[in-house]
Amino acid sequence: RGMDDEMIEYLRPRTYDLLRATKFGFGKPDPRSMDDFLKFSSIDPAQALMADNSIKNLKTASDYGITGLWTWTSDDEPAEKDIAAANTIDAIRVRDTA
Repeated sequence: RGMDDEMIEYLRPRTYDLLRATKFGFGKPDPRSMDDFLKFSSIDPAQALMADNSIKNLKTASDYGITGLWTWTSDDEPAEKDIAAANTIDAIRVRDTA
């Protein structure tokens, strides 16, 4: 993303590293990943918004009280089951993330 290695290493301990969670065997959408992220960040889930293109990931966030923003960017319409799942968690759907 245009940053040199020195900047990345400076930022790494100050940001949540999803790769770290994946390395420990619980990347998205595993609830342990969300537990780890919330402990790291001290974010109040009721005041948070998670943007993702995966309903499974947004479901995990919803289970923690985080509002989901479904970033559907494909030219194809989503499957009915995905629309139904998004509706059950009250995910906000956006077509264009620009």
